[in-house]
Amino acid sequence: MADEPEASLSPSGLDQVYFGDHFAEPAVEAALDQWKQGDLVTGVPFFWATRTGNDELTRMVAEDPGTARLPVVTATYDTPAAFAVITSQTCDIGAAGPGRNFLTVQVCPLVRLEDSYPATKIAEIEQGKVGHLAPVTSPPTNDPAMEGTWAADLRISLPVSKVVLLDQEPKSCFVREVEALEFGEHVASRYVRPALHDAISDGMVTGLRRLVHAAQRTEQWPDNIEQFRLTLIAGDRLEPKRVQVFAVMVDPLTAAEKQALRAWRKAENKRLRKAAGIEMSPIRFIKRSQMTAIEHRESCPLHVPELGMGTYQ
Repeated sequence: MADEPEASLSPSGLDQVYFGDHFAEPAVEAALDQWKQGDLVTGVPFFWATRTGNDELTRMVAEDPGTARLPVVTATYDTPAAFAVITSQTCDIGAAGPGRNFLTVQVCPLVRLEDSYPATKIAEIEQGKVGHLAPVTSPPTNDPAMEGTWAADLRISLPVSKVVLLDQEPKSCFVREVEALEFGEHVASRYVRPALHDAISDGMVTGLRRLVHAAQRTEQWPDNIEQFRLTLIAGDRLEPKRVQVFAVMVDPLTAAEKQALRAWRKAENKRLRKAAGIEMSPIRFIKRSQMTAIEHRESCPLHVPELGMGTYQ
């Protein structure tokens, strides 16, 4: 009795579900140990809670459940298989270790990009340049009618009982391990990205990405930038008054190479002041080996996938 949770710790009853030895059978532990982040799960219905009646945003109608709870609607897919990919960390999927505390895994739906996007947009998605869509490299089905390019839609994330995994054979959504690791970084970036003023997260970052993309065609300096980071000099992230961008370098840039970024900063400073009253200090060029722990901790990464250096926090 001493090991059982006290009733006062279970106001909703949810934590009671997670107590007990749910993974005692060796066969269950062995089966779950085969699964990892980025594996395919089939047959998952995708749903969300909404209000009773007409939901104008999703264009769906939900019936009154007859209780105080919100009604649930289920999305309709062209494929009855309802493909999904596991986004939970691999250590949370197994039956031992951290996974012992999780009866479910998080999954996101897989969507075929040709059904909704033009070729130019698909190319951007494949390069990891669209935050809410994480590309996969091994299609979820061999059906010729479903050939195409697939990606995980990170806008929807659902818990699926691990018992579902016991009924299926694990299959990776990726051809190479490095692609699965990049997928994990893509998923992680959706949750750790800082909340910033729209003039920065949209306007400033978008302009910086365009600058890097254009420079890559004829110039070498983007190859020597590992990442861009933003630090606040005055104000906070949602109401900044003065900001500064760190250009974190692998190798030093020449004065001529720095000029493109300095010109961008000058124009961006004018735009930020006019749009949101934000001042932008001169760019600080710093080698990655010289950046201090305090400078790193007090700054946040700017999402510029065009650099091709991966995700940094």
